[in-house]
Amino acid sequence: MSNEQEKFLVDIQLAIKRIDVHLQHKRDWNLFDKNITVQSAVKYEFSIIGEAVYELLKLKPAFN
Repeated sequence: MSNEQEKFLVDIQLAIKRIDVHLQHKRDWNLFDKNITVQSAVKYEFSIIGEAVYELLKLKPAFN
């Protein structure tokens, strides 16, 4: 695995951990649903995950 591929995987892992922090380590729909700041933060982290996956697939199409 190249350093660039590893960087994208680390980005994904960090974004997942940040989502957990934004949600205060809870799986509570009400926390997400009623807090626009949490919604924005979680959506931002998902955009990071999406971009990292997109770039990773460009580097390694075999992941498809």
